[in-house]
Amino acid sequence: MCNILGIARASYYKWLNRKETKEEIENRILLQLIQEYDERFNHILGYRRMTRWINKFNRAKYSKRRIRRLMKLLGIKSIIRRKKNKYGKTTPEVKQYPIEENKRIQKYYLELESKQLSCVIA
Repeated sequence: MCNILGIARASYYKWLNRKETKEEIENRILLQLIQEYDERFNHILGYRRMTRWINKFNRAKYSKRRIRRLMKLLGIKSIIRRKKNKYGKTTPEVKQYPIEENKRIQKYYLELESKQLSCVIA
């Protein structure tokens, strides 16, 4: 088997009998915590909030980078919640309100024209 994979037999047996490091054990525990919190909070936690929750409840100081890396390993991403618009569109095309002409503006222009005419004549 080692010949097919192209590795030395000694390397295979060394890998087979190796002990897990403290970091690997801690990462395995963290992976379980991340999965637990992800399910508890309905997949809305990103890596920043996940880090805050894990550090708060477990009284630890894990870095954001470490949590992000482990979440990436698990394939966990937060579900982004978008704000919904409280109000709909109120353009005249959507709601059929009668549109009347602005009579004040017309009256203003008529007054301006009459003043200009009176200035020209005088």
